[in-house]
Amino acid sequence: MLPTPQSQQLQPLPGYATSPQPAYGQAAAPTRILHIYHEGLSRRHGKVLDSDKQTVLYRIELKYISKPQAEIFRRIDGAPFATLCFHNFGRGIDMIINGELIKFKKTSLLAIAHEFQSLNAQETLRWKKDGLFSGRNLVCLNSKEQLVAKFEHSFSIKKGGKIELGPDVQGVLLDELVVSGIAMIEYLRRHD
Repeated sequence: MLPTPQSQQLQPLPGYATSPQPAYGQAAAPTRILHIYHEGLSRRHGKVLDSDKQTVLYRIELKYISKPQAEIFRRIDGAPFATLCFHNFGRGIDMIINGELIKFKKTSLLAIAHEFQSLNAQETLRWKKDGLFSGRNLVCLNSKEQLVAKFEHSFSIKKGGKIELGPDVQGVLLDELVVSGIAMIEYLRRHD
């Protein structure tokens, strides 16, 4: 029987430093948890905090009518490094990260899953619902069906949820996973 994404341990992508896998029964390598918070009831402004829940890694600005519908900033001030444009009929999402257009495409008509070609990892990454009755919980899998990241939805008014990443995810791959994760979260919110 194949392991389900819920039971898989987060694995770093090829090309990144890897820690040896622990033996059965030993503690797994620590993962990095990022926390997504919303400001106000409109949920138009948000931020992504590091594991310490203090350090702001990203700031999110959502727009409901004008394009781009989302802008993501690395710092509190400055220009956005990423934008998201949601297609009304095609169900696709255009992500622009550091000036590079990345097509985030729906994988099938019925499934709630989107995939994109990672510029950094040189492979296809796919965000999908974490099981049939998972609500808004998501998993990101690589082309070998290995778990790369997880999103766990929060039912709090201020906290949107948390993204769990492998221990060695950083740099451009971190940007891609956070931006694509935000895109999927916003896609689900818009289509509920």
